[in-house]
Amino acid sequence: MKEDNGRFWWREQDKPACKKPQPKPGDICPSCGKGSLAFDGLFMLVCRRCQQIADSGAFT
Repeated sequence: MKEDNGRFWWREQDKPACKKPQPKPGDICPSCGKGSLAFDGLFMLVCRRCQQIADSGAFT
């Protein structure tokens, strides 16, 4: 549902856009800072060292 000003109702109007890059396989873990990120069998980007999930998703 679009509003008259072209914005969507779920987006905050004055909130700045996130400039942080999306994590990708091979990046350093944002949680522990020591492990590397890799996809598991469920398309979750997981740290091999601390097992924290950095991102998740699936291809359609």
